[in-house]
Amino acid sequence: MQTNSVTSSIKSCFFCNSLNIIKHGKTNQGISRFRCKDCSRTFNNSTHSFKNENLSEFCENYLKGSTLRNLAIQSHTSVIRLNKKIRTFLSTCPDWETYLDKNVLSKKLKVVYLSGKKFASLNTKDGSNYIYLATAIDALSSLVIGYEIGFEDSEIVWSKLISRLSLRNYECGQFVSNGNSNIENPLQEYHPNSYRKLNYGQLIRDKEINCCLTNLTWKRKLINDAISFYSSLKNQRLNSYLNTYYNTDFPTYISKNESKFLSYVNSKCDKDKFHLDNFIEDFDIRFKKFRRLKENPLPIINGWIALKMMSNYEFGFNRLSLLNQIPSQSNFKNFTESKDNLSIKYPANSVLIRNFVFEIGVRTLRLPISPTKCELKFANCFEY
Repeated sequence: MQTNSVTSSIKSCFFCNSLNIIKHGKTNQGISRFRCKDCSRTFNNSTHSFKNENLSEFCENYLKGSTLRNLAIQSHTSVIRLNKKIRTFLSTCPDWETYLDKNVLSKKLKVVYLSGKKFASLNTKDGSNYIYLATAIDALSSLVIGYEIGFEDSEIVWSKLISRLSLRNYECGQFVSNGNSNIENPLQEYHPNSYRKLNYGQLIRDKEINCCLTNLTWKRKLINDAISFYSSLKNQRLNSYLNTYYNTDFPTYISKNESKFLSYVNSKCDKDKFHLDNFIEDFDIRFKKFRRLKENPLPIINGWIALKMMSNYEFGFNRLSLLNQIPSQSNFKNFTESKDNLSIKYPANSVLIRNFVFEIGVRTLRLPISPTKCELKFANCFEY
């Protein structure tokens, strides 16, 4: 073993923990570099930034939009090395669909949106400059339950995604899409018993809700619709959760907090941001910055989707909690380490619980399914 005063601040190799380390020059920034005589890898005082517990944070900031140049300055390393470390780390992360299946409590979904997006890339063995992303998104939670990458919008791409939903045992009562034959044909083959609708059904449902909100007499109809719609779900774990911890259920909770719930519905409608929570738009904005991808984009896309799905909304919970209908805490780091969600019991008067129930209620209310009978004349609502 060889040691000297130069290595006094570093006791062992950051990679293999060997004590057999020696001085190995300096970095361009003037930082002392060391080399391990056992594994032959070099490192410096900032190398600890690349241990897994810190890499997840670098990856998260990168996926959110931070540039490699800025992150390299923070980590005292080169852009090339940081880029390699981030991609290697993301390549070792769980596949999103595999991680999701281990954490989903019920695969019985009411409505699933099928939506795709083409984006620029140079990861092209055939010379194409674009890659196409096909997604299946649960309408209630806005959570991506599956995705597939191809070179273009094709029946082959959608067949892979839609057939895999069946193999993963997802039961989808209704699919909503743009009616593209590339989507419709695989649906007919793999999910022949599911209903199918076009995207404009969401617009009609939003108009119905806005109509009710502007008529005080008919706001009660929204309460009835929320309760009715929720009772039609095959997955009603929120009812079980409320009954177990608070001795109540969804209909009772909503009815007892009617005015607050309607205010919550109104605030959500005013924001006009519900439809898939702008997932496709956010994807387009972020991936415009990846126009010149020279390597396999799958780890980046997989990581970005996981980050979006595991990030909390302003009301305190993420999409996975909404899909499971149980308040739980998890984050991107949990995903990178394959850790499960942790269910949490909150005080009965907690604002977090109230907002969680209200969020489930308003999302259920806005599902593009048939509302209860209304005496108002809706003909004018449908003129657009």
